[in-house]
Amino acid sequence: MNTVSTSTAAIDKLVPGEQYVHLGVDTAGAHHHYLGEEETIVVTPDRYERIESGIRIYYRVRSATVEHVESGITPPAVEQQWCPFVEKKRGWRRRTNRIYDVTTAVAATVSE
Repeated sequence: MNTVSTSTAAIDKLVPGEQYVHLGVDTAGAHHHYLGEEETIVVTPDRYERIESGIRIYYRVRSATVEHVESGITPPAVEQQWCPFVEKKRGWRRRTNRIYDVTTAVAATVSE
């Protein structure tokens, strides 16, 4: 895992549905977002917004603050490294999705 930053910079990204996985909320209330095309996890205090546009679904990750950004994290590393790290350091209040449970299309798309 490659830490890019721990900062207070804002984020506003619109991500195609097949490229987004909400991993869950930790015990500190932070939301863990996986952006597949970028192979990046973004940790924010805010949840995602689901947007439907015709037959397409997008997710907007928008927050005035970003707690942490982890880049270069592949789908297997999300489940084998990141999620256990969060469990050990903070614990999960609620795991929303496991990366391979969302759809096979997500796993295939983000690993190309």
